[in-house]
Amino acid sequence: MSAGKPTKPTFLNGEFSFAADTVTAFRNIYTCFPTQNLYDDLVGLEDFAVLQQAEALTSGVDHSLPHKNRVFQYGAPTSLESMLDPLHCGGRFSDHTFGVWYGATDEPTSIEETLYHWMKRVTPDRANTPDPISTDRKMFKAQLESQEALDLCSIAPLNSWLTEDDYACCRELGRWLLNAGVGFLLAPSARKKGGVCVPTFVATAIRNEQPLYFLRYWLSPGADKAIALRSAE
Repeated sequence: MSAGKPTKPTFLNGEFSFAADTVTAFRNIYTCFPTQNLYDDLVGLEDFAVLQQAEALTSGVDHSLPHKNRVFQYGAPTSLESMLDPLHCGGRFSDHTFGVWYGATDEPTSIEETLYHWMKRVTPDRANTPDPISTDRKMFKAQLESQEALDLCSIAPLNSWLTEDDYACCRELGRWLLNAGVGFLLAPSARKKGGVCVPTFVATAIRNEQPLYFLRYWLSPGADKAIALRSAE
């Protein structure tokens, strides 16, 4: 496939070739531990089916597909998630109009990336409570395989573009890769020195996704940074 179709982002000088690649990736997401049904505090067990049917009709998520597809469905402009919280659906490589599966090639990078963004989200809440703020996470491992992948980690002049806090260039790149049919990108982490992130653009590139363990992000009163604690199974 030619890298010039569709139009390549202007900040990518030179020619770039897509190639087949396979990597191991780690991803951690919000969860509840111990697990709890969404409707536990609303209705009795006998009414769960009715609410679950209503959820299925309005969420924009096809529950018949494997769980790995949900991040791409959440990003779709027709999904309930996208309409209610469009900022939550975007990210470094997405402009909120399509979903991206964000992962990293090692667990510490996955933690540092998500811990940074969680800190930004909860910091305004610190003024409203003297108590610690925490959230539960779940770590996953997956094999990523694609006949069309792009590795930009070794191209030093691009590092500043790929890690800056202004996401404009990265979102232009993400749109280009999505339209070009690229499965995933290898890019330097903005939050962990030496870390590698693997934004993935199609569900078919995600193979053998499996849960590893639960985490808890914990921000103590007066602390400058939150910590990640591995939860007991």
